[in-house]
Amino acid sequence: MTCRDAKKALILNMVHLPDAAAGAALDSHCAACAECAREGARIRALAALLTDARAGAPSESVSASSAWRLPPAPMLRRRTAWAIVALALALVTGFTAGWTSRAQSRASRATSTAPEQLQIEAIEASGMPDIGIRYSTVRQASLRAPVGAAQSQRLLLEAIQHPANAGMRIEAMRLLASLGRSARNPAALRQALLTALRDDPNPGVRLRALDGLQPWVAQPSPDAALLEALAQAARRDPNRGVQAQAVRVLAAAPNSAVLLRRLGDNAGDPSLRWSCAAALHQQGDPIPAEWLDAAAAVPGGDQ
Repeated sequence: MTCRDAKKALILNMVHLPDAAAGAALDSHCAACAECAREGARIRALAALLTDARAGAPSESVSASSAWRLPPAPMLRRRTAWAIVALALALVTGFTAGWTSRAQSRASRATSTAPEQLQIEAIEASGMPDIGIRYSTVRQASLRAPVGAAQSQRLLLEAIQHPANAGMRIEAMRLLASLGRSARNPAALRQALLTALRDDPNPGVRLRALDGLQPWVAQPSPDAALLEALAQAARRDPNRGVQAQAVRVLAAAPNSAVLLRRLGDNAGDPSLRWSCAAALHQQGDPIPAEWLDAAAAVPGGDQ
């Protein structure tokens, strides 16, 4: 018998219309279910108030499994009986609805969250016998929403900074880069990409950050800090592929020929100068003659 079935049996017992099978099942159910046992006790108290007479309290010999049952009482007058039925219906329906709500709430919590994970941060034992333990808890949850949703973007910005999973950082950047400057918080996205370009140890992440910065570089007036960050990546990044990509992204800026010549003039690495030369040539701009002369002076440079 379920708690819902118990409702019907409780109402039948209320008006003294016993059903032998239901009564036995109700006895068994209430012996095991504290909620239904308490509900039976409440109905019993109401019956005592609403009936005209009572036959007396249950004897002490009544077993615990049937202690919730209503005491025997004279046949109720029809009006009183129906009043009790109506009250019982309202009472038990409310009880059942509350039980259902609690059950659904428990199910919802079980499907939307996972048990907390503990992370021990410090242990202090100088005050024995008491000790101190500092810890933090993490509760796992999940989200399914469009990439344009504010919560999705907030979580993706957090994922860009994930310290251990470079693949997650790259995927988060790819998704956010598809939004570009139309992101909910473009300033935060731009800063996260610049930070990754400067500090991320994985060259694949730095390359993805360069790709994500292109919408800001292509603006009519990109800010100087952004252009300087690209120039720094072209000059100092330890990965040649990242250096070359930084030059290509920088070439998309307005008046990039000036920037590329300045970068090539100050380049101590010939490969960086030739990346700048290739970008200038692709744009149809002339390659500085001194760069060509320097290349010709290098053994094998004229081949």
